[in-house]
Amino acid sequence: MPSGGSQGSFLTTAIKNAFGWFDNWLYGIAGFHVSNFFTAILNIFSWVLGVVKGGVDWLLALFH
Repeated sequence: MPSGGSQGSFLTTAIKNAFGWFDNWLYGIAGFHVSNFFTAILNIFSWVLGVVKGGVDWLLALFH
C-alpha cells in the first residue's frame, strides 16, 4: 500500500503534466501561454498590495 506522500507526489505530477499539456495546447491555438497570463495577474496583484501597504504604513506613521 503506497504512503500518503507518494500519492500526493503522483497527484502533483499529474496536475503539472495536465497543466503543461493545456498550456501548450492553448499556445498552439491562441499564441500565448496561460502560465504567463497567470504570472502577469499575480505580479499586478502583488504590486497593488505593495502600494496599499505603503499607504497603510504612511497613515500609521501619521499617528505615531
